[in-house]
Amino acid sequence: MKYKILKTEETYNAAVRRIEEVFDAKPGSAAFDELELLSLLVKDYEDRYYPGHGTFACSIS
Repeated sequence: MKYKILKTEETYNAAVRRIEEVFDAKPGSAAFDELELLSLLVKDYEDRYYPGHGTFACSIS
């Protein structure tokens, strides 16, 4: 899957949901690489839009 910088709450929430889906990925797998990349993108979004709130500031439903 192709990812880019998260700029909307919708794309942020989708990334967080995907992180939950691949959270138990095995190191070295494509899913683990995806997990690492999504984690960086989510952290970047949170640093810009939710400074001081830590990781995964959104409410997941």
